[in-house]
Amino acid sequence: MMIKTKSLDRLFLIKTVILLIALVISIFSLNLISMHIAEKIQEENLKYISRLIAKEIQIINEIIPNEILIRDNLGKLSEKFQSIKGICFISEKNTICYPKKIELEIDRSFFTFNKIQLLKKSGEEIEVVVPVFEEYASEIFEKKKVGYIVVIYDRKVFENFTTFWTITSIIFSSFIVMIGIIVGISWFLDIKSNFRLMYKLLFILKNEQHGYFEKEIDLLVNSIQIKELKDLANLILSLYRKVNELNEKIKYLALKDSLSGLYNRNFLELVFKHNFINLWQRQKFPLSVAIIDLDDFKKINDNFGHQKGDEVLKKLGEIITREVRKGDFPIRYGGEEFLIIFPYAHKKEAYRIVYRIKEEFSKLDFGIGKKVTFSSGIAGYPEDTDEAGNLDYLLKLADKRLYKAKACGKNRIVEV
Repeated sequence: MMIKTKSLDRLFLIKTVILLIALVISIFSLNLISMHIAEKIQEENLKYISRLIAKEIQIINEIIPNEILIRDNLGKLSEKFQSIKGICFISEKNTICYPKKIELEIDRSFFTFNKIQLLKKSGEEIEVVVPVFEEYASEIFEKKKVGYIVVIYDRKVFENFTTFWTITSIIFSSFIVMIGIIVGISWFLDIKSNFRLMYKLLFILKNEQHGYFEKEIDLLVNSIQIKELKDLANLILSLYRKVNELNEKIKYLALKDSLSGLYNRNFLELVFKHNFINLWQRQKFPLSVAIIDLDDFKKINDNFGHQKGDEVLKKLGEIITREVRKGDFPIRYGGEEFLIIFPYAHKKEAYRIVYRIKEEFSKLDFGIGKKVTFSSGIAGYPEDTDEAGNLDYLLKLADKRLYKAKACGKNRIVEV
């Protein structure tokens, strides 16, 4: 019996050692797989967050192409994520970075990229380069590349993510050794399930599968049990919905007036007010508006036909486009009525621009035996109101001054 016992003990010991070796190999393999999956997940997360940041900056650049505003929003986006060390918006002519000091560190060799790229630098940074194409151009025109968004992430945060998963794997692996293979398998399947849920969410959002209902997406996020992945999923979903909300409105509505080439009223109501008013209220920068109305335009249509009237509107639109600043918003407000919004401009500066438009327009000869003129009313913040963000009040005030200009003999600009 002693021999048999010793033989059994030896057999048990051998099997135990084999089992322990198998467990160690399994644990080691599991850790490697977990680290690899965690790294791939983090890379996809960095790319996706960078793509969403690029969309937001792209919208701001096309709606309000102002360097100060773009840099301010780059800073705010950078502060939302602890892992971001800086963001740059780079075109062939210009580089806007936050913080500004990182401009000298940017390598522009990526200008040939046409797809999002993740560049692992040898130092402590990871760069994600996102090419930016025109979004709001009409679908009949080819979209052009306007530049790149470069998001610089702290490599330590990236490595901490994989380190966290390594430590977690070791802890759970030890737990597996203590309580057995069944618990270990259960844990592995749970982790695998969470990763699959995360991949599924990223796949749905990346491919914009709108067949999924909001409740199903929320249920998918709520099914993720790992806190870090769940927080990340909620953040991505929040950014996605914010960007998608604006894109959906713009997708089905024309923003340009085909005759004058200016923005139309849809742009004012659905894009400008949606994005700009809150910004104006926060930053309280000066802003002026001018309403322009052609004098005796109905007589031109009645006496010379609508084709001649369209010619007058088109020429005025061309002059307005040529004379306003790059960051201004010229809008065809009504039939023969035009609105110009001047961000970062006091009323006197707006007056000078409208006066220049008036002088250029008066030089045109439309072949109707007399000059075509217009009247205009101008209002501005902070000259006429101390309430930043009250665009409706400025529009009403400018409209009153337009009627005053008409009552005083037309062909004039009224600002008081």
